[in-house]
Amino acid sequence: FPVAFTSSTLGLAGLDPDDLGGDMTPLLDMIIEYVPPPKADEKGAFQMQISTLDYSDYVGVIGIGRVQRGSLLPRSAVTVVNASGGVRKARVLSVLASRGLERIELPYAQAGDIVCVTGVDEIAISDTICDPDTVEPLPVLVVDEPTLTMMFRVNTAPFAGSEGKFLTSRQIKERLFREASHNVALRVSETADPDQFQVSGRGELHLSVLIETMRREGYELAVSRPAVIVREEGGVRLEPFESVIFEVEEEHQGKVMDALGDRKGELVDIENDGGGRVRLSYKLATRALMGFRTEFASYTSGSGVMTFSSAGYGPEVRGLVIG
Repeated sequence: FPVAFTSSTLGLAGLDPDDLGGDMTPLLDMIIEYVPPPKADEKGAFQMQISTLDYSDYVGVIGIGRVQRGSLLPRSAVTVVNASGGVRKARVLSVLASRGLERIELPYAQAGDIVCVTGVDEIAISDTICDPDTVEPLPVLVVDEPTLTMMFRVNTAPFAGSEGKFLTSRQIKERLFREASHNVALRVSETADPDQFQVSGRGELHLSVLIETMRREGYELAVSRPAVIVREEGGVRLEPFESVIFEVEEEHQGKVMDALGDRKGELVDIENDGGGRVRLSYKLATRALMGFRTEFASYTSGSGVMTFSSAGYGPEVRGLVIG
């Protein structure tokens, strides 16, 4: 395969590591030459599926996706088909595209473009936006369900108000529900206590990013310890599981495997890449991963990589105690 040598820090690229050019042009030329263009029908009726969401204080929820077919003009009338098959009419207000860290308005979008659309009320992941005369929904996208839940509440500690400026339940509620409108794996619900809200997400990292983002924005709140979301089917308690891949140096393999054994992890596969690193595939209860990221970083001296995806629900693991 073709190779380009680059430095993102210097903004340079070249075909020879000892002779980098003045900019990233060699890399971009290689992408154009070797990467095939997207398969898209430019002449057909407009069709686009929403694959992710964003939010703006000015225009509300923004739908993002790739135009599969045809073209789209701002202020066009469209038909929206949701994941359950419901059909409604709407109008696209503007068509935007990302250019670096900014978004610019486009005069039109055509097949193959990744764009943002505004003005469509209650837009959601998996919605297909179509030409009103050719309503053809695309296959439904699957979004992983939340596996952990926490309680967010008003801070009532003696020094409340010393670190944040948004303190009331109304402010916290508005921020959480605004986040849930475009953070598709997040669920927010009110409780019997008006000062407390139940927030569920896809894992510790998902929820901790939200907490840190709110803290930086000036929100002050108290949170409970996370707990897994347990189901019961046929009298059997089921808990969520994760498929996890750990990429570690060979010298750290033993410590990582011992720790995962203590957490009742099921080893699925081991692969050695021949370069001194090992890939360990495990199936673990979501509960077993709580607090493990810090330990994993310590075991691998910061060189380990951990990736995970949902493995559905299974019988509750007996004897698993996480301190």
